[in-house]
This record gives sequence, structure tokens and C-alpha cells, in this order.
Amino acid sequence: MKKRKIEYFIESEKLFPRDLHTGTLLNNIHFIKAVTEYCHLHAESQYWSREDLDVIQRERLRSLTRKISDRSNFWRSLFKKNRFNPMTANQKNMGRLPILSRVDLEKLEKKVYIEPISSDLPTHTHRSDGNTGMPFKFIYSEREIIICHTVLMFRHPLFEKISFEKLLSRKPFVVLGKIGFRYVFEVDFFNKVFPTVQVSDFDNSLLRAEIYKSINEAAPAILMGFGSLLVALARYVLIDKVSLSLLAIRTTGAPISSSDKEMIALAFRVPIIDTLSGDGTGWLGFECPANPNRYHVNSEH
Repeated sequence: MKKRKIEYFIESEKLFPRDLHTGTLLNNIHFIKAVTEYCHLHAESQYWSREDLDVIQRERLRSLTRKISDRSNFWRSLFKKNRFNPMTANQKNMGRLPILSRVDLEKLEKKVYIEPISSDLPTHTHRSDGNTGMPFKFIYSEREIIICHTVLMFRHPLFEKISFEKLLSRKPFVVLGKIGFRYVFEVDFFNKVFPTVQVSDFDNSLLRAEIYKSINEAAPAILMGFGSLLVALARYVLIDKVSLSLLAIRTTGAPISSSDKEMIALAFRVPIIDTLSGDGTGWLGFECPANPNRYHVNSEH
């Protein structure tokens, strides 16, 4: 049984239906069943031995680099030049590979991209905002990004006791701002989005009323947004003395201070899920509910 579970971690796509597309996920029983099983695996894996996790990391590394080498002359040559063999790769000899700077990537242009094959289609393109310098363009298999984002989206102790059959058969998200993962979940699971809202807009009582209404219509809702927007709304929730039916608050974007988290917790009175993530990497971990400002890294990373 343990061997089978490890194999699912190495090739997680085998758990999921072949025909996964945005717009078909809501109330999709086969998708929900796969999400439930994979999320349970993630929760269980935090108690696995270091040796088991090393096997998962090693075999996923080999699988990934084999695919890259088979489909790209550039990467195959780079691996060979640096004595990196995808067939025998492990975490230690990753150090043989050079780190490509932004300047390097700009010069190489399309050489670094892996052309999609038929099983990767359709693809999704996402661009970073360039806040840290040069903006990046990422190309994903739509099916792959649905699998990764969905499971890691719910990788938190709060969701270990939640029925995904109930949660993913409705639209539970109310979203403040134009958040990154909208291209995966918006069509299927966003009840309401306020994409252009700014902190100063919360002075408008009619807007606040619309947000409160949207939350209660999605009850129990997951309110998600940039930290600055959540803090601003929290202040007005305390002033307006409204009662909101929420399951959780999920922050995104720039980190927020401990005092801001306290404000959010005081106003909404539900768990706050703060994640560690980045453009191109997705969700890497989440803040420990028992130890603020400490983060759990997802086990298979």
C-alpha cells in the first residue's frame, strides 16, 4: 500500500481524469474524488520517513529531467556538458547545473522553452508582473496546472476535515483583487470577484454591502485577496458590525504583518491561511496554525 501511495506522488497525474479542463470542474465527481485522495496523501505524507520523501523527490526529479532532455536540444546539451544524467539524477548532483540569470534567459529567448506535445494540450500562458525585474512568461499544460494548483490550494489542516464533495460542488470563493490563480479557478469556483477594488474603495458603503452579500451567498465562503485589501475590509467589518458566513480567509500577494493578521482574525473570526508561493513555482507551503510566522513546506518538495 505504501509503495502504491509513493508511486502516486511520483506520477500524480495518474490519479486524475484525462479530460480535465477549466469550466468542467464544478461538481465533477471524478475530479473531486481525485482531489480528495491526493489531499489525503499530502496530509499523511508529513508523517512519512525522510527516506520515503527522498525517494519521491528523486524520482520526480528524474521523471521531469528525462522529459526535458527528450524534448529539448538545449537542455539535453546543457545536461551533458555538466555531467548531469537524468536517468541517475538525485538532489545532490543538482549542484552540477548552472544557475541561469535573468540576463542569460533574455539572451537565450525561446531556446529554454519546451515545446508542448499533444498530451500537454491545451496550454495556458501566464506572465509575471515583473515587480522583481524582468517579467517572465510561463507556459503550462492546462491539465497539469489544474492538478497542482487545486491540491496545493487545499493543502492545510483546515481542509483535512472538510468534505471536498460538498466544497467543490459549489462556488465558495469571494475574491478581492486580481489574484494570480484566477485563471485556474475563476470559471468553476469563484462566486464573486472584485478585480479592480482598491483600499480607498471600501469607504463606499454600497460596495461593502455588495461584498458582504456575496460572502453570505457563498456561505460558508472562502474570502481570498491581497493582504492590504483584507485588512482594509476587516476594519470596516468591525465598524459595520456585520455577521459573515465564512469558512476561512486566504491571503495572497505581499506578506502582511502579525498585527494585520490579528486585525483580520478579530474581524472575521475564522482561520487565516497564509501561504508561501511565487510566480512559476506555485504554492510551496503554508503558515503553521500553531506557530505564527513559521511555515510548513509541502512534503514532496
